Amino acid sequence: MKDDFKNFMQMKYKQMPQSARDDCSSNMAYSARLMKSQVTPGSLKPIFESSYVPPDKNPSVIQDNDPIKQQAMLEALRRYHDVLAEKQKSNEQHI
Repeated sequence: MKDDFKNFMQMKYKQMPQSARDDCSSNMAYSARLMKSQVTPGSLKPIFESSYVPPDKNPSVIQDNDPIKQQAMLEALRRYHDVLAEKQKSNEQHI
């Protein structure tokens, strides 16, 4: 069916006057690219057939029970509370 449509479009293009061809050539090139890039029903793998690994079982993900990650989280939490304390102090002074 794609070939029939392609042949039909080529025949219509050849029957056009030259001025109309010049206007249409860029649109036809765009249309041809668009037809090539369309996804067909069987071209994508279903999600259940993929090789997805949940984060808790993925060895490349740093787990929450990692001591270095725990230390980094505690440090980030301390910095966050310091910023909140500074903002609260600043707000109390400007009221």
